[in-house]
Amino acid sequence: EHGKVQAYLRSMGIYVQEDTAHAFFRSIDFDNDGWMTLEDFVQGCTQVMGNARQADIAWVKYQTTMISESLDAMLTSWGVTVFRNGSKSRIIESSAPYDLS
Repeated sequence: EHGKVQAYLRSMGIYVQEDTAHAFFRSIDFDNDGWMTLEDFVQGCTQVMGNARQADIAWVKYQTTMISESLDAMLTSWGVTVFRNGSKSRIIESSAPYDLS
């Protein structure tokens, strides 16, 4: 899955390696609340990309929504309950036999 995220970011001209991914995502959590909102992600990618066109921003929002929906389906199939508060999400319950934190 990490390779897919890296390929997606590279397609937008953003180069994040596995060892720098944590720092990258922390740097675009603009309110430093530990949550990655869609707005944080789009704003962060836009800043890293430079001057993005509106079409680019719309494409990032669309792709992020698709990724989020796929992730939700995968987590649900694993028995994970996700709490949503607007655009923010947190895992609140899991029947998965492994640690998701």
